[in-house]
Amino acid sequence: MDVPLTDFRWFPPNSKKKRLSRSKMATSLDQLDRSKKHWKIMVRISRTWEVFDFEDGDKRISLDLILLDTHGNQMHATVPEEDALKHERVLQEGNICIITNFNVGSAKKILRPVNNIHRIFFKWDTVAKLMNDQSNNFPMYMFSFKTFNAINVIGILISMSYIKEGTSSVSKRRDIIIQNERGHQLKITLWKKKSLEIGEDNIRTFDIAPVVVITSTSVPFFNGVYALSSTTATKFYIDLDIPEARPLEEIIKCQGKKTQLLTMPFVSSYDDDVLDNLDIKTLQDMISALDKKPSMGTMYTCKAKICEVLHDFKPFYYSCGKCVRKVIRKDNNDWCDGCHTFVTDVKPRYMIRIQVEDSTHSISLVVFDKLAEKLILDPVEKLVDMEKQDNGSELIKEELKKLIGVSFTFEIKITPFNLKDKNKSFTVSKIFHIDRDIQIGGIHENVQKDIDQQDNDCFRRKRVLISKMFDTNDAPNDRSTLTYKSKRIKRTTYKK
Repeated sequence: MDVPLTDFRWFPPNSKKKRLSRSKMATSLDQLDRSKKHWKIMVRISRTWEVFDFEDGDKRISLDLILLDTHGNQMHATVPEEDALKHERVLQEGNICIITNFNVGSAKKILRPVNNIHRIFFKWDTVAKLMNDQSNNFPMYMFSFKTFNAINVIGILISMSYIKEGTSSVSKRRDIIIQNERGHQLKITLWKKKSLEIGEDNIRTFDIAPVVVITSTSVPFFNGVYALSSTTATKFYIDLDIPEARPLEEIIKCQGKKTQLLTMPFVSSYDDDVLDNLDIKTLQDMISALDKKPSMGTMYTCKAKICEVLHDFKPFYYSCGKCVRKVIRKDNNDWCDGCHTFVTDVKPRYMIRIQVEDSTHSISLVVFDKLAEKLILDPVEKLVDMEKQDNGSELIKEELKKLIGVSFTFEIKITPFNLKDKNKSFTVSKIFHIDRDIQIGGIHENVQKDIDQQDNDCFRRKRVLISKMFDTNDAPNDRSTLTYKSKRIKRTTYKK
């Protein structure tokens, strides 16, 4: 994605500038081109990152750099792996170096980390010497901050998940959510080694949520939502002393909130116009559609309120860790029909059955795995532990009862089961939107909902306040919590 970057700013440290006597001997980065082979530059190493082979995540391909000169010009540089070791001591972030004997080539056409059409390539005989005078005349940082559809972003670190593990090393990830000055939120996924560059212990040291800068991200756009992902060039900065951070710092000081460290998956924000443009069907429309014999796999979207949690079956099952099918207990071992063998890697997974209704009809839905976790806001292991207690089944039912009365927008998939018997029990394939009364992003979430409860054949209205506390020092009825848009998750497993 070739994103033009403008409005660059550079931020020197707070000290008196010194003139570098050797600066006249070097060429500024904006004058480099492919017209000759022998250039000499004096630059600060602004950022460094390692590029790894996609197939073999442990095999480093190159050491890449962002270089800055005294005029605030930037250029991307690449050091091949075979030459990286001899230069690593000198090419440290913040160092000022003299570099000679390098090639100048074309910059990448996609995911270009800086606004420069050229790139520097180190050769086997490239020389990089550390300057004795590490002057402060160079810019220390330079970013191009955009709105939340850009490649470099700045925001308040509202929430951060623990490391989540998938079935391969490629799927190791950490999700964070940042907020800008206008209260808009954005999810950023840090993949693989980038997920390890920021840890829970770092965040706990801050009394209030810090301002963070994330650079060189890819910008996928799906269903009207920007959800950034890290690249090998992504860098993560916390609490930088730069002008753009100050308005955000004032906002978070007034709120006095800390970053949430969550085990639950995140739900990405949807713009209102995206939700409004969904082809929402009534439940009656969906039932009527079965008479027209829709194709298997047809998707329908509906907005409905959960009116009952069905307890005919346990809300979770034990599955094969490889094929996700339900395992069968045989001779004190777990058998998987999908793999046709006994398995030892067994994991609990959600399978929640709910009854939902709108003004036209009522249907039953089955919600699996991470989508169910999205509804309940707790990992399935919590219910597994509950079941082991003396009154475990009742505790689980009380936990699931909290879902009653909350509205969601569901995407529902037509299965052979529906087509064969015109069965009104559907499988949920996606959950777009949580009821906007739910407050997300504050220290705690308050959900006020109406429950229709039948008692001795009489109907009465009951207001229920459910508080999911993240900080026990905050009162459950604290109304100062900001209201944010809903968020969306992807299917991954999580791990502290």
